[in-house]
Amino acid sequence: MRLVAGLLQVIVLAVGMAAAWLPSTGEAQERVLARAFQGPTFSRIVFDWPALVAYQAQAGGDLLVIEFDRSLTADLSPITDTLGDIVLDARVEGDGRSVTLLMSAAFQIKTTVNGASVIFDIVTPSGTSTAQPRAAPAPPPQPSGVAAADASGDAASAGTRRATKRSAIHPRPRRRP
Repeated sequence: MRLVAGLLQVIVLAVGMAAAWLPSTGEAQERVLARAFQGPTFSRIVFDWPALVAYQAQAGGDLLVIEFDRSLTADLSPITDTLGDIVLDARVEGDGRSVTLLMSAAFQIKTTVNGASVIFDIVTPSGTSTAQPRAAPAPPPQPSGVAAADASGDAASAGTRRATKRSAIHPRPRRRP
């Protein structure tokens, strides 16, 4: 019985040492908060990590692939919910370290780190706003002495009619030959 117990201890010790030498395949995933914001001239995506993280971003065509140096778990729906007109799909890849964003059009990115937050600002190359277009401002009111345009939009003819009316009220004296 002692022999079996000793042999069992050696086996357990050997398995433990082998496990320590083998690379870890089950890396713990960190919970990351994904946020998105729509600005007047750009869109912003933020990944809030619990601690500083290294990353690489590769942009090409309609894809943005972000590879972090640690595994993450994140709800990416705030990105597609907020930026649905720009980000068509967002997913964490099978490796647990990469996030892929499918964009609706070509784009440019600017990345920033603020503490443990990794920030991506997205701008369309033409420089146009990604926000919804604003309504055109109302035209300024016209001074009271300015003639308004008639229904055809011809301000010159409206001014002429006004001048004609004034001439009819105050006719010019005629020169006699």
